[in-house]
Amino acid sequence: MLDKVAVIGAGSWGTAFSCHLARCGIAVDLWVREKELLKDLRNNRRNSLFLPGVILSESVKFFSNINEIISRNRVIFVAVPTQFIRSVFEAISVDLSGKFFVSLAKGIERETLLLPTEILGDILGDVSLSALSGPSFAREVALGKPTVLVLASNRVDSILFIRDAISNEHLRVYASRDITGVELCGALKNVIAVAAGMCEGLGFGENTRAALIVRGLAEMARLVEAKGGSLRTVYGISGLGDLVLTATSRTSRNFRAGLMFAEGRTVDTLSLGGQVAEGVETARAVVKLTSALGVEMPISSEVYKVIYEGKSPEKSVYDLMTRELKFE
Repeated sequence: MLDKVAVIGAGSWGTAFSCHLARCGIAVDLWVREKELLKDLRNNRRNSLFLPGVILSESVKFFSNINEIISRNRVIFVAVPTQFIRSVFEAISVDLSGKFFVSLAKGIERETLLLPTEILGDILGDVSLSALSGPSFAREVALGKPTVLVLASNRVDSILFIRDAISNEHLRVYASRDITGVELCGALKNVIAVAAGMCEGLGFGENTRAALIVRGLAEMARLVEAKGGSLRTVYGISGLGDLVLTATSRTSRNFRAGLMFAEGRTVDTLSLGGQVAEGVETARAVVKLTSALGVEMPISSEVYKVIYEGKSPEKSVYDLMTRELKFE
């Protein structure tokens, strides 16, 4: 029985998942980094900065001390953007024995090329690590819209008791042992979503989007397989499912970032209302990772060139369409 947990990070996903946990009858200790947001949440139970219009349950309590919140809980959900996980968790100084950490982050650390649970393992040592991922916009989860996710862990005991505790009629959670595949898919689909936003911004049609999704999926499959993950994962909830969602909707921050790049914005002039488009940083990490593994990922490579080398989106599409013809 899981009656209380910690959620680290009060961004849109941390807030939304706290709403879901409360709906499951689980009390939540929510760690909030931003001082003004902490004040807003304590006074009004609203996250006006990241998820406006959503009121949090009285069963959600708010904390600013990360060591206090972790010491109070056995299960800790990590809703911190990938590039900030290390700086946040290096401040932990409490006993972690018997703790279960579940990552909600999607990305690859740009310096180390580690996935979110790998970053946590690097910092925290031998603790139970899981990853929860899949097609899920934060607002819909907060409002209780039917959603399906996958929980992956190398430890079966972690998967089963956490899965059962957080599943209800609003959120169905499947179990997986392929934590590498699940986390890689969650990272890579964001890069393809940036590309999809670029294509939308350039005025291309549904044909282009369909082609981008299917060839993007092929890139995801190549890298997941090279890293020892399962192709079954790529064609499942955290792979194809999440890719279709983020590559077809303006609700996706990564899709909106792509739109802005098509309009001529640069990485320094993106404006997402304080939100993070993980695909922007992940594109840089993917290029390094594919080079190290000898994996060909032309779409991801072109996204990187647009963001970091100033290549025009139009030229990138032309170069992709005029590559050497091959068998599928």
